[in-house]
Amino acid sequence: MFPGGYRNRDVESVIRDLRDKRQYGRELMFVDNEFAALRPYTKKLLRRMIEEEFGFDIAVFARVEVAKDDELLSLMRQAGISYIYQGYESVQPETLKVYNKRQSLGQIIAAVEKLHAYGFRIWGSFVLGADTDTLETIRCTIHFVLEQKLSKAFFWPIWGHYPEPRKGYQTIIPWYRSIFRGWGYCDGHFVTHFPLHMRPSQLQRALIDCYRTTYSLTRVIQALKGHDFADAKGIALFMYQWRSIEKGTRAYMPFLEELEAGLYDPEGDLREDLLVQRVKKDPRWTIQVGSCTIEDFRSSPLKLPIPGKRNITCVPAELGPSQAI
Repeated sequence: MFPGGYRNRDVESVIRDLRDKRQYGRELMFVDNEFAALRPYTKKLLRRMIEEEFGFDIAVFARVEVAKDDELLSLMRQAGISYIYQGYESVQPETLKVYNKRQSLGQIIAAVEKLHAYGFRIWGSFVLGADTDTLETIRCTIHFVLEQKLSKAFFWPIWGHYPEPRKGYQTIIPWYRSIFRGWGYCDGHFVTHFPLHMRPSQLQRALIDCYRTTYSLTRVIQALKGHDFADAKGIALFMYQWRSIEKGTRAYMPFLEELEAGLYDPEGDLREDLLVQRVKKDPRWTIQVGSCTIEDFRSSPLKLPIPGKRNITCVPAELGPSQAI
């Protein structure tokens, strides 16, 4: 995505921004998807933030490797960072390999323990419904959230319909297994594919259960008993917000149940041969923008215009002007 390398702003420019933002309140989030990607730069920025004594309550995104640097963790806490959002994606070893996360379940647990020891609150993110996932995988995921005492957790059904540049513009999920009812159902809360080892409606119901378990009155009471008022407030607030989201996901399930009828065997595994036959006759519920031909069900190269000149926004390094459409 960035042929010229990872870009960063001048530290003093960021400090000036933070001075301006302070007038609007204490809560702040750095939206970089890896706050500690450039360790020397990050430490320099943190030291300046400590000198300024902003008094922010900050959230950042960081991979599990951040837990290996004690100096960095200490500076982050001194600078006002209280929350770390980590994309664990899965607690299933096979799924972690498929996602190419370059992290193990053991490393995830070690990171959680280390970050808790430094006083960070952790927000964990999980992507469910991969070809290696089962309903048992999802049960293990929610058990992990509760056992590791994550402050918040977010559960996303895999959205594997984006043509991946690194894979020759192939989608993660074969296009014939996609479910498309409209872009309003592509916000991260609705199942948009036929999983291999569970029905779409089962995955949708499991996601609802994950949120109901994570953001429950029981967890609010547990946090209050532990005098963790920040977690109690956060869980209670999201529990209230989830009510309106859940209504839409439950209303969506009859549509999934109608689509999946007759496509799964008694063990709950997808009969891809039957799905292919159905899609050949009626592909209207699939995302077809990436398919070359309806016969080529195993691939989906993207057929969209490519800018004729390289830039820092969207053209992979190996694509040149001659390949523009």
